[in-house]
Amino acid sequence: MPLGAKTPRTRASASIFHELRSVHESVDVEDDAISLGLRKFEENLAKVLRIRVSTVMSSEDVGEGSSYYRVLAFTKQDAGWKLVIEAGYDHDEPGEAHASPLLSASREVRTEVVTGGHLQKLLESAVAELKGQAEKKREARVALDQLNSDLEAEVSAADFGGDE
Repeated sequence: MPLGAKTPRTRASASIFHELRSVHESVDVEDDAISLGLRKFEENLAKVLRIRVSTVMSSEDVGEGSSYYRVLAFTKQDAGWKLVIEAGYDHDEPGEAHASPLLSASREVRTEVVTGGHLQKLLESAVAELKGQAEKKREARVALDQLNSDLEAEVSAADFGGDE
Protein backbone atom coordinates (compact mmCIF):
# COMPACT_ATOMS: atom_id res chain seq x y z
CA MET A 1 0.00 0.00 0.00
CA PRO A 2 1.48 3.38 -0.96
CA LEU A 3 2.59 5.75 1.77
CA GLY A 4 -0.26 7.99 2.91
CA ALA A 5 -2.96 5.70 1.56
CA LYS A 6 -5.83 5.07 3.93
CA THR A 7 -6.52 1.59 5.14
CA PRO A 8 -10.05 0.68 4.18
CA ARG A 9 -12.43 0.43 7.13
CA THR A 10 -13.90 -2.98 7.30
CA ARG A 11 -17.51 -3.59 8.00
CA ALA A 12 -16.53 -5.11 11.33
CA SER A 13 -14.56 -2.07 12.50
CA ALA A 14 -17.34 0.30 11.43
CA SER A 15 -19.83 -1.80 13.38
CA ILE A 16 -17.70 -1.90 16.53
CA PHE A 17 -17.12 1.87 16.40
CA HIS A 18 -20.85 2.45 16.05
CA GLU A 19 -21.52 0.17 19.02
CA LEU A 20 -18.75 1.85 21.03
CA ARG A 21 -20.25 5.28 20.40
CA SER A 22 -23.75 4.07 21.24
CA VAL A 23 -22.70 2.39 24.49
CA HIS A 24 -20.60 5.40 25.48
CA GLU A 25 -23.58 7.71 24.96
CA SER A 26 -25.72 5.39 27.09
CA VAL A 27 -23.14 5.47 29.89
CA ASP A 28 -23.06 9.28 29.70
CA VAL A 29 -26.86 9.48 29.97
CA GLU A 30 -26.88 7.18 33.01
CA ASP A 31 -23.99 9.05 34.62
CA ASP A 32 -25.79 12.37 34.15
CA ALA A 33 -28.90 10.87 35.76
CA ILE A 34 -26.84 9.58 38.73
CA SER A 35 -25.21 13.00 39.18
CA LEU A 36 -28.59 14.73 39.08
CA GLY A 37 -30.02 12.23 41.56
CA LEU A 38 -27.08 12.69 43.93
CA ARG A 39 -27.40 16.47 43.73
CA LYS A 40 -31.10 16.19 44.59
CA PHE A 41 -30.34 13.76 47.46
CA GLU A 42 -27.71 16.16 48.84
CA GLU A 43 -30.08 19.15 48.63
CA ASN A 44 -32.93 17.26 50.30
CA LEU A 45 -30.66 15.90 53.03
CA ALA A 46 -29.42 19.43 53.76
CA LYS A 47 -33.03 20.46 54.38
CA VAL A 48 -33.52 17.88 57.15
CA LEU A 49 -30.07 17.27 58.63
CA ARG A 50 -27.63 19.70 60.21
CA ILE A 51 -25.08 17.38 61.79
CA ARG A 52 -21.99 15.65 60.46
CA VAL A 53 -22.49 11.96 59.82
CA SER A 54 -20.35 9.43 58.01
CA THR A 55 -20.04 5.82 57.00
CA VAL A 56 -16.96 3.84 56.00
CA MET A 57 -16.92 2.85 52.34
CA SER A 58 -13.68 0.89 52.44
CA SER A 59 -10.64 0.27 54.56
CA GLU A 60 -7.60 -1.69 53.50
CA ASP A 61 -4.46 -2.73 55.32
CA VAL A 62 -1.40 -1.09 53.76
CA GLY A 63 1.12 -2.77 56.03
CA GLU A 64 3.00 -1.84 59.18
CA GLY A 65 -0.24 -1.65 61.16
CA SER A 66 -1.64 1.11 58.98
CA SER A 67 -4.74 1.20 56.84
CA TYR A 68 -6.11 3.42 54.11
CA TYR A 69 -9.79 4.34 54.32
CA ARG A 70 -12.51 6.00 52.29
CA VAL A 71 -15.51 7.49 54.04
CA LEU A 72 -18.75 8.93 52.71
CA ALA A 73 -19.62 11.90 54.90
CA PHE A 74 -22.30 14.54 55.06
CA THR A 75 -20.55 17.59 56.44
CA LYS A 76 -20.43 21.35 56.32
CA GLN A 77 -18.11 22.48 53.55
CA ASP A 78 -17.78 25.91 51.95
CA ALA A 79 -20.72 27.35 53.94
CA GLY A 80 -23.06 24.55 52.89
CA TRP A 81 -23.86 20.95 53.74
CA LYS A 82 -22.30 18.53 51.25
CA LEU A 83 -21.76 14.86 50.59
CA VAL A 84 -18.00 14.33 50.51
CA ILE A 85 -15.56 11.50 50.08
CA GLU A 86 -12.85 11.59 52.73
CA ALA A 87 -9.75 9.48 52.18
CA GLY A 88 -6.65 9.03 54.25
CA TYR A 89 -4.68 6.84 56.61
CA ASP A 90 -5.84 5.82 60.06
CA HIS A 91 -2.77 7.50 61.61
CA ASP A 92 -3.53 10.91 60.01
CA GLU A 93 -4.04 13.85 62.29
CA PRO A 94 -7.52 15.40 62.30
CA GLY A 95 -7.94 17.50 59.18
CA GLU A 96 -5.23 15.67 57.24
CA ALA A 97 -7.64 13.42 55.37
CA HIS A 98 -8.35 14.49 51.82
CA ALA A 99 -11.99 15.53 51.39
CA SER A 100 -13.62 16.18 48.04
CA PRO A 101 -17.26 16.75 47.09
CA LEU A 102 -18.99 13.57 45.97
CA LEU A 103 -20.40 15.39 42.96
CA SER A 104 -16.80 16.01 41.81
CA ALA A 105 -15.75 12.39 42.31
CA SER A 106 -15.19 9.98 39.46
CA ARG A 107 -18.10 8.26 37.77
CA GLU A 108 -17.03 5.00 39.36
CA VAL A 109 -17.06 6.43 42.90
CA ARG A 110 -20.46 8.10 42.42
CA THR A 111 -21.87 4.82 41.12
CA GLU A 112 -20.28 2.86 43.98
CA VAL A 113 -21.85 5.16 46.57
CA VAL A 114 -25.29 4.29 45.21
CA THR A 115 -24.90 0.62 44.29
CA GLY A 116 -22.82 -0.18 47.38
CA GLY A 117 -25.63 0.92 49.70
CA HIS A 118 -23.53 3.71 51.20
CA LEU A 119 -26.30 6.32 51.03
CA GLN A 120 -28.61 4.01 52.99
CA LYS A 121 -25.83 3.37 55.53
CA LEU A 122 -25.30 7.12 55.84
CA LEU A 123 -29.00 7.62 56.60
CA GLU A 124 -28.90 4.84 59.19
CA SER A 125 -25.85 6.48 60.75
CA ALA A 126 -27.72 9.80 60.88
CA VAL A 127 -30.66 8.20 62.70
CA ALA A 128 -28.34 6.55 65.24
CA GLU A 129 -26.43 9.81 65.79
CA LEU A 130 -29.62 11.82 66.24
CA LYS A 131 -31.05 9.29 68.70
CA GLY A 132 -27.85 9.57 70.74
CA GLN A 133 -27.97 13.36 70.65
CA ALA A 134 -31.65 13.39 71.62
CA GLU A 135 -30.92 11.24 74.68
CA LYS A 136 -27.97 13.44 75.76
CA LYS A 137 -30.06 16.59 75.33
CA ARG A 138 -32.94 15.06 77.31
CA GLU A 139 -30.51 14.20 80.13
CA ALA A 140 -29.08 17.74 80.03
CA ARG A 141 -32.57 19.29 80.13
CA VAL A 142 -33.61 17.09 83.09
CA ALA A 143 -30.42 18.01 84.98
CA LEU A 144 -30.92 21.70 84.21
CA ASP A 145 -34.59 21.56 85.27
CA GLN A 146 -33.48 20.02 88.58
CA LEU A 147 -30.79 22.67 89.13
CA ASN A 148 -33.27 25.46 88.38
CA SER A 149 -35.85 23.91 90.70
CA ASP A 150 -33.29 23.61 93.52
CA LEU A 151 -32.09 27.18 92.95
CA GLU A 152 -35.64 28.59 92.90
CA ALA A 153 -36.42 26.78 96.15
CA GLU A 154 -33.27 28.22 97.74
CA VAL A 155 -34.03 31.73 96.49
CA SER A 156 -37.61 31.70 97.78
CA ALA A 157 -36.49 30.26 101.17
CA ALA A 158 -33.82 32.89 101.68
CA ASP A 159 -34.30 36.60 102.17
CA PHE A 160 -31.70 38.33 100.07
CA GLY A 161 -32.96 41.79 100.91
CA GLY A 162 -33.93 42.63 97.37
CA ASP A 163 -35.74 45.85 98.49
CA GLU A 164 -32.67 47.99 99.14
